Amino acid sequence: MDGDACEEIGHACSELVNMAPAELEKWLASDQSRGAGQHKGVLDRAARAAAPSASAAPR
Repeated sequence: MDGDACEEIGHACSELVNMAPAELEKWLASDQSRGAGQHKGVLDRAARAAAPSASAAPR
């Protein structure tokens, strides 16, 4: 990756991230953060449901 690409990625990240590092750490430690987004168990169940079963595998 050249310097221009790295600079472009850094600029895009700066525009999207709206918290200073200390603010982000504080938010990540909050109950609100723990209640947001998807959780590992949900993703694991979705992956198992999408995976073909062993009995359906070709022989």
